[in-house]
Amino acid sequence: MIDGDWYYAVSETKLKTGWLRVGGAWYYLDSSNGGRMVASKWQYVGSVDYKFNGSGRMVGAWVNVPAMNQYPNLPDGCESVALANMLRYYGFPTSNTTIWNPCLSFSDWNFVSAYAMGGCMAPAIRDAANRYLSARGSSLRAQDVTGSSRSDIYWYLQYGIPVQVWGTVNNGGAGYAKASQWYGGRLYNFYTGSHSIVVQGYDEERGIVYVADSISGSVTRSASSFFNNYWTTGAQAVVIR
Repeated sequence: MIDGDWYYAVSETKLKTGWLRVGGAWYYLDSSNGGRMVASKWQYVGSVDYKFNGSGRMVGAWVNVPAMNQYPNLPDGCESVALANMLRYYGFPTSNTTIWNPCLSFSDWNFVSAYAMGGCMAPAIRDAANRYLSARGSSLRAQDVTGSSRSDIYWYLQYGIPVQVWGTVNNGGAGYAKASQWYGGRLYNFYTGSHSIVVQGYDEERGIVYVADSISGSVTRSASSFFNNYWTTGAQAVVIR
């Protein structure tokens, strides 16, 4: 500690700068301030806004995902609008109807790898994203990372990767399963009240997640109830990288 600030010496004459991992926790030593440890604040490092607690431990991350609204064009199109929001984060000039047609597949009954009965699941969104990305010659690809844990989702955010997930409208309780379908060895249930949103950040100290919601806008949710709904509705998740 020097004059009330912490530094990390790698030798008698050299201070470390940049990221430092100690005891499973991440700290940031700011090169613009001579290697002083960042503490008790949010600070951008690259494109990610990180939160550091009073001890300097990184306890949150946030990326700037837009929250285009699904109304009035797509009252039942939250999945495609969530994807459009995520694509816009990566610099693509999407609108709230960009994915709906021609990227998304449609069906009378298959709600898993296509849109049917008022919604769709992660495989349909992954495939729609990759159709869009391929058509634009992008090297980015969507990945279905269904089953990701809370810590997995936080890890993606720490590296500037937002995550589209399936949960519930306004973070309320899930309804009943109005349809079920096996696909790829996994059983998918289509719950009433389900909703797809983009997780764009988290704050461990406050116990919240930041989401880009095509109904509510950019809002915060209780992390515990949010992830409970995420697991209840099948822990579906899609990332682009």
